[in-house]
Amino acid sequence: MKRPPRPIREVALALLARRDHTAGELRQKLRVRGFTPDEIEEILPRLRDTGLVDDRRTARLLLERETAGRGTGPALLRAKLIAKGVAPGTIDECLGALTGDWELEQAKLAAARWSARHPRAGAWKEALARHLRSRGFGWGAVRNALGSTTPEHDDWRSTSHDEP
Repeated sequence: MKRPPRPIREVALALLARRDHTAGELRQKLRVRGFTPDEIEEILPRLRDTGLVDDRRTARLLLERETAGRGTGPALLRAKLIAKGVAPGTIDECLGALTGDWELEQAKLAAARWSARHPRAGAWKEALARHLRSRGFGWGAVRNALGSTTPEHDDWRSTSHDEP
């Protein structure tokens, strides 16, 4: 790999100016840009000490963004944080800081958004359950969200599809 023309600090600061990065993300991006592991491991502690790299802050920002009207469950949130290189303990801490019945509220939001886009026919509830599981919700939240569906969501069961 060709040596980058700019110093590692300059490249790292340019990346961090665009958005927060975890140490793992920054490590990967600097490696792709041709910096050696030694150079990367030398700069990361300095960036952490100055507060420019903070995995906890980046994880909290991701959680805020993903739980603000998107309908994302804890398993998917955990997977996204792992993919960004956040340590398991930090993930547990950040997810544990979410208060109230946020998982159920997120599941209900995801169910409402999905059901607004899908016709109520056939195995509608089963499809909705699969969708909620794919969004990272546990079975308890899925059951509660399905139980909170309004009666009109079940109209397909009570009407004849042969009627004009």
